[in-house]
Amino acid sequence: FFAILTEWISGKLYVDIYRAFHNDVSIAQIERVCSNIISYDLSFLVGNIIDGIGNRSEKASRSLSFLQKQIKYGVSSQLQILACENIFDDRYLARILEKMFGQLGIPLSEKDLKKRMRNNAQAVLDLLKDYPDFFTYRFSNFIK
Repeated sequence: FFAILTEWISGKLYVDIYRAFHNDVSIAQIERVCSNIISYDLSFLVGNIIDGIGNRSEKASRSLSFLQKQIKYGVSSQLQILACENIFDDRYLARILEKMFGQLGIPLSEKDLKKRMRNNAQAVLDLLKDYPDFFTYRFSNFIK
C-alpha cells in the first residue's frame, strides 16, 4: 500500500505504477486502490486529522493540507494541485503544464496561476488541441 501511495502522490500514471510492480498487482487493483482508498478514504482521514488539530498548529495544518491535496489529486506539487483544483482535474495534463511553465520555488496562488496561464494562453491552447474540447473549454473559462 505504501509503495502504491508513494507512486500515486509522485504523480505516476496507473500504467506506470502497474509497471513498477512488475505486473504483480493488476491494473484494476491499482486503479481501485488509488482512486478509492487513497484519493478518497485516505484524503478524508487526513482531513479529519486537520480538523482535530484545529488552530493549535498552523504549520502542521498547512503541511497536512498540502499532503491531503497531494493524496486527493495524485500530484506532487503546488502548481499541479492548483491546476487540478482550478482548471481541470487531470493529473497528466497538470504535470504537462508544470513542465511547460516550470515550478516556482514558492507556492503559487490561484491568482498567480491565472496570470501565468493568461500570459501563455496560446501555448496551452496549442497543447490542448490534441485533447477533447472539454479541456479547452475549462481552460478558456479559467483564464477569463
